[in-house]
Amino acid sequence: MRKYFLGLCMLCFSCIVSAEVNDTLNIISKEEIPKIEEKIHEIYHKKKVKVYVNTLTEGEGFQVADPERTIILNISRDKTTQVKVALRFSKDIDIEEEQSKMDLSLDNASSVLIGGKPAEYILQVLDGVEYLLENVEISEPEILMQEAEEREEFRKGIIISLGVILLLLLKIGHDFWKKKKRK
Repeated sequence: MRKYFLGLCMLCFSCIVSAEVNDTLNIISKEEIPKIEEKIHEIYHKKKVKVYVNTLTEGEGFQVADPERTIILNISRDKTTQVKVALRFSKDIDIEEEQSKMDLSLDNASSVLIGGKPAEYILQVLDGVEYLLENVEISEPEILMQEAEEREEFRKGIIISLGVILLLLLKIGHDFWKKKKRK
C-alpha cells in the first residue's frame, strides 16, 4: 500500500514540476529538460513570473488558465520542418520599450536553433527574458488590486463607523453630565 501511495505522490510531483516544459515534438533531450526547468524556476523566484516552454506542431495551441504575469515560448514545426518561434508576454508585462532588445535576443539565439540545439536556444532565450524582466514594469494582477481597493473601502467604513460611535458616546456623556449637573 505504501509503495502505491509513494508512486502516486511521485507521479503527481513530477507532473507539477514538469508543467512548464511541454515537449510534444520530443526535440529536447531528457537530460536538458531539468536545466530548462531550473531556469524557469529561477525566473519565477526572482520576478514571480510564470514561464511556459512548448514545442508544438503548427496549428496546435497552448492556453493558460491564469494569464497574468505569464510568458509563453512556443516553438512550432510545420510539415516542411520549418521552425517558427513565438514569444508571448501577458498584458501586465510592459515590454514595448524593450521589444527591440528581445527581438535581438531571439535573432542572436536563432543560429543555435538552426544548428539543432533547441535546449541551448531555449536557455539563451530564457536568459534574454530574465534580463528583460529586470528592466520592465510588471503591473500588479487585477485581483490583488481589487483586494487592495476593497481593503481600503473597508478601512474607510471602519473609520466612519468609529467616528459615529465616538460622536454618540460624546453626546450621551454630555447629556448625562448635563442631567447630573441639574440635580
